[in-house]
Amino acid sequence: MLEEDTFIRVIVEVCKSIICHGFNKIFILNGHGGNSAALRIALSKIRSETNALVVAADYWILAKDELSEIRESEYGGINHGGEMETSLQLALKPDLVDMKKAKKVMPPISSYIVRDLLGPKKVYRPLRTLEITKSGNIGDATIASVEKGREMLERIVDAVARFIRHFNSVSSYKEL
Repeated sequence: MLEEDTFIRVIVEVCKSIICHGFNKIFILNGHGGNSAALRIALSKIRSETNALVVAADYWILAKDELSEIRESEYGGINHGGEMETSLQLALKPDLVDMKKAKKVMPPISSYIVRDLLGPKKVYRPLRTLEITKSGNIGDATIASVEKGREMLERIVDAVARFIRHFNSVSSYKEL
């Protein structure tokens, strides 16, 4: 695991290198919630230092509407190792999942702090998973399935592809 400032520097330097080689549009697809804040900082630095069009997105936010249609869990069920992530893992690498150990660990309810990856974000706080759970998961892994994971993966790929097509068609930040 990289320290946050190292991660930011790596993203900035890699993007600047790509830009120096003639690319003026870069899309970074984030797959880890813990990277979101650092990616925003990195993008701000890149924006202040270059004229390139550089954006980032969390895959689950790009596909939020589609994933909301599939989910079965209550609010809080799609979180760290919950319904969505366990279903995706079952679809991609089922041999790494032991559903006999799946748990339902619902986060405390709050109207300000996001408790679900697909939920609204009113207030940001850095999450320490172990403050909420000793098992490592937050959400409802017990209702995960291979079929749901395949459907979620298909919807995520479609949503990401839709954004890439849109991103390919724009030439400035104001067109996004």
